[in-house]
Amino acid sequence: MNDPRTILSMAASATSSLAGTDPPAAVELPSNWSSQLWLPALLILLGSLMGGLRTLVASPLRHAILDALSERRRAQVEPNLQSPLPLGITAGMLRALCVFGAAGSLWPLLTGIENPWLQALVWVAVGLVAALFLEGVPSMVARGRLLGPVLASLPVVKLLAWPLRPFSYLLQTVLHRVGSDPASAASRALLRELSVLARDSEHSGRLGDNERRMIGRVFDLPQTDASEVMTPRTAITAVADQATLSEVLQLAKQEGHSRIPVYREDLDHVVGVFYLKDVLAGLEQGEPWLSVKVGDHMREPYFVPETMGCLALMNQMRQRRVHLAVVVDEYGGTSGVITIEDLVEEIVGEIEDEHDPEGESPSLREVGPGEILVDGRYPIDELNESFSASLPEDEFYDTVAGLLCDRFGYIPSPGESLRVNGLLLEVIEADDRKVAQVRIQRQGPATPEADAA
Repeated sequence: MNDPRTILSMAASATSSLAGTDPPAAVELPSNWSSQLWLPALLILLGSLMGGLRTLVASPLRHAILDALSERRRAQVEPNLQSPLPLGITAGMLRALCVFGAAGSLWPLLTGIENPWLQALVWVAVGLVAALFLEGVPSMVARGRLLGPVLASLPVVKLLAWPLRPFSYLLQTVLHRVGSDPASAASRALLRELSVLARDSEHSGRLGDNERRMIGRVFDLPQTDASEVMTPRTAITAVADQATLSEVLQLAKQEGHSRIPVYREDLDHVVGVFYLKDVLAGLEQGEPWLSVKVGDHMREPYFVPETMGCLALMNQMRQRRVHLAVVVDEYGGTSGVITIEDLVEEIVGEIEDEHDPEGESPSLREVGPGEILVDGRYPIDELNESFSASLPEDEFYDTVAGLLCDRFGYIPSPGESLRVNGLLLEVIEADDRKVAQVRIQRQGPATPEADAA
């Protein structure tokens, strides 16, 4: 039963019966068929190791993956991984050569099978085995496994990198010409690997709800625009450039801000940013110092468009060493301001400091079972997540106030309410320009229609 000829004969009979043809009497294999399998098997194994090495050197998490090694072994390996792009291209080319070589060496053996259905079946079986190794080994390397065999192939790849250098350089040039950005590809690979690690950790019970939500927010960050995170124009605390230091210090104490935008004439003409720490050293000079204009002690403002992605903005603010950016619209007008804290809160959630109400979020407060009070500027997506709600989201609004204004067609007054998807939204505080506070109560199961009450 273990004879390959018997197994192939049974497979031939099955495939022939399915095809409605007469099966051959026996399946004849070349007498040296077992020796002919060594070369393709070896090439597939080498190709899988090359794929694993390529995954390792191209991974943004390779330093974390190498933590599985001993300190001595890691010290030996890391100097050989200083040029990941050429090394990864070389490993990729060697992997492709191994795959083509395995297919070519299998061709004489498989074409010797006369039954066409069985020949196709064997091709599929060989392809599945090859895919198991060629895709499985890199996947295991990404999880910090099989590093020993993969790193053992590193000297061979380094040696073959020299004769393959012209092809590697040519491929790098082509990738650059067609607009392939290695940094962007690395960022996408990092997000994919974080997703895999998060899924594995969640299945094994090592990842809690908070950690899972934080990782989900990291994935959403590149698709989140600055306009979705900023403090809007109507809520900006700012000061005129002709105000005195005494006035701006009083405003900073009252509002609890250490960085305040400075404008000339109106908010559409922001000319700088006042940093409280820049004037602390001169406070001992007393009254003469406090009468100085704030315009003499401000820093250059950093302007960003509304459509700038939060991940790119975070990187830019870190490189420029600025903590506050002014968000402008397409006409150059001020739309809002955004701080490093705002961006960090997109990942870790609301951060309460000494100026926030103790023990509660500044924008959402639970007042009873199934009942909350929210600020009109509270984002709908965050409300749906924190309150387990299903309020509709739309490209024309982002906040609770925006939903109400969209459904009513005007700015609703206090006391007006709206039922939507099992929730009752009642306006508690509003004026002729905005909805300031809304009470939300659970009314029953979610319904697709919304009615004004």
